[in-house]
Amino acid sequence: SAPQTAAQTSFAVTTTGIPAGALSHVGLLGLTNPSLDLTTIGIPGCFLYTDALLVTFDVLSGQTDFTWTGLNIPASPASLNGFDFTLQGAIFGTSENTFLGLGALTSNGLECTIGDL
Repeated sequence: SAPQTAAQTSFAVTTTGIPAGALSHVGLLGLTNPSLDLTTIGIPGCFLYTDALLVTFDVLSGQTDFTWTGLNIPASPASLNGFDFTLQGAIFGTSENTFLGLGALTSNGLECTIGDL
């Protein structure tokens, strides 16, 4: 059986290696990993590792690491035992790449599973 938790748990994720001067961070949460090469849209060397069903947006203030909440897991999530999801960070407002004239980078992706499977 799935472990029971007494309270809601925030699954915190940290995006590291953010270039100095980057303007914003986008957190992406999804259910599958499309492993999509983003070169054709102006982000060479970057891939989309989540289908991005949910998106968070944060303005950065000079930090090179940014911690964000990937998912809030409800208390006693027995029905979520074995639930798979994907997470990824994207950075905009960098000198890297030409995406929409803003510059963009993506992080590596995470494939996550809730529970003790």
